[in-house]
Amino acid sequence: MIDRKITFLGTKLKAVPYFNTQLIELTSTGTYEIPFETQPTIGEKHDYKICKTCIKNHKKIHSDLTKLYEGKMNRKAFPNCCPEHSMLIHLPIFKKTDYDKVPKMVADKVIFTLNHIKNNIDSDDYYYCNLPLFRHTQK
Repeated sequence: MIDRKITFLGTKLKAVPYFNTQLIELTSTGTYEIPFETQPTIGEKHDYKICKTCIKNHKKIHSDLTKLYEGKMNRKAFPNCCPEHSMLIHLPIFKKTDYDKVPKMVADKVIFTLNHIKNNIDSDDYYYCNLPLFRHTQK
């Protein structure tokens, strides 16, 4: 099971009458979620761990994203890389160290996705999977 940490920002709770009881109304200005790792699907047709192309692409993606993260590709380091990410430093719960593994996580997710597609493309429901990487496609 993947440990996901989601925080609701600017949360307000209000009791709302509902027939003979009350409901709680939650109002939030947004959410904040710490990046999380995923696990690959397993298949019989393709194995990203021994595929030379997957290994090469993973290294390239990881290397390029690490350079971006560290501010080595004509932009500032994360979180000062853009206006949107620079707003994170104003959140009390933000810790830059929570993002240190993001370049590898993204590289993993790209390769895991390609691996899943290669192993399941011939299936009628290849896009359904019960893993967090593909959680939004559950039946």
